[in-house]
Amino acid sequence: MDRAVETKARILSAARAEFAEFGIAGARVDRIAEAAHINKQRIYAYFGDKNQLFEAVLADAFSRLADAIPLPQSRDELIEYAGRVFDFHQENVDFNRLLAWEALAFRDGALPVEAERHNYYADKVKSVAEAFPGLGEDVVAPLLLQIIGLAAWPVLMSPLQRHLYGLEPGSLPPAATTRSFVVRAAAALVDEILP
Repeated sequence: MDRAVETKARILSAARAEFAEFGIAGARVDRIAEAAHINKQRIYAYFGDKNQLFEAVLADAFSRLADAIPLPQSRDELIEYAGRVFDFHQENVDFNRLLAWEALAFRDGALPVEAERHNYYADKVKSVAEAFPGLGEDVVAPLLLQIIGLAAWPVLMSPLQRHLYGLEPGSLPPAATTRSFVVRAAAALVDEILP
């Protein structure tokens, strides 16, 4: 592996952990540099300021998501998409935390990568709408939002899960149980929406 590529990968890994733990405001570039075993100036040279580094971490995470979960092209794939999104969030808890920190930091304001993120999701909506000719993009967008919400919410809200199930701190219901319910709820939603 090229040395610069390997260094950037170490920086992104260290930054992902730092941002997931402390958010944008609380993250410290010197801690990221220490965890990546590099000089802090190298981070600025490769990624720019802290906000640009945060967006690079999220871009990397979205790329991993896209690689891990192909867009659905059939009814069954659309239903299983909910399960696969749940699996991804379950296996990448930091991704949820990064998204939550981003939402807290920027609220309803423009993201530093607003155009790129808009295009990322517009391409997803368009692709799914093309796979389901009876649905327009005006239906696909809220459908995907609901499916992604069904899948990601339980992972993001683990304390709520614990309280609803009456479990002790540090305990959660079995992931397979939650995943099964997510897929069943997605199936009901898809059957309601598909023509």
